[in-house]
Amino acid sequence: MASLQIRNETFYLGDRQLMVFSGAMHYFRVLPDYWKDRMLRLKACGLNALETKYVQLAHELGLFVILRPGPYICSEWEFGGLPRDISVAKTIAWLATDLYHCGSLPS
Repeated sequence: MASLQIRNETFYLGDRQLMVFSGAMHYFRVLPDYWKDRMLRLKACGLNALETKYVQLAHELGLFVILRPGPYICSEWEFGGLPRDISVAKTIAWLATDLYHCGSLPS
């Protein structure tokens, strides 16, 4: 298996230069029956990498996978992708720094 390297601010897979064109597929927004179809459509659009939970299926379709490990599936969303209605729970420590989410401002 060829190794991924960065040389002169460029990715190389083995000896070949690699340009990464990536997209994301939120598996929870797509029915499982359509996952393969959606990945193939991304590939048909010229993408060669995918941010997804389903590494094996992406690999079988010839796509590279970008992993974003962490405790939340959508940490860039408000409340880390968790439903807003659980924000009323007083026992949860939120990973937020703004005053509204830290409880210093009235809701």
